[in-house]
Amino acid sequence: MNPNIIAGLINRKYDSFDMFSFENRLKLQKFTYILQSMFDLNIGYEFNWYHYGPYSIQLTKDGFNVDFESLDKIKFEDESMENKFNNFLNFINGKENFWLEVVASIHYLKKLNCSEDEIIRIIKEKHTDFSDKETQIKEILEELKSGEYLDV
Repeated sequence: MNPNIIAGLINRKYDSFDMFSFENRLKLQKFTYILQSMFDLNIGYEFNWYHYGPYSIQLTKDGFNVDFESLDKIKFEDESMENKFNNFLNFINGKENFWLEVVASIHYLKKLNCSEDEIIRIIKEKHTDFSDKETQIKEILEELKSGEYLDV
């Protein structure tokens, strides 16, 4: 794991990024989880289930130990990796944290062989903000299924 790699990749998506915002810390976690787990660009972080879905303690530590502003945007030298990253950027383009969190959570729970009903229930019960979002969660689940993003 090289924290400069994830910082350089984050800088390609977000113009201004700092770890002092909870919203940015959540973005960093979900950005990295989706990148690694759904787009097969593993940069070495391990994730466990936490209150806001997949979470890596080491990633948070690394995020606080890197200066995002001083690092350039990183581009992959390998063309196939660069294409995967661009596909990933297109996938998350315009998406808010709720969507990122639900996508990462659905994918993680699917890897644990949870049924769709279990996935929806667990996500709704994660925190009070999600208890009334069953329709949106189902829509995101269908979006992932139709795009074949749940091949775990």
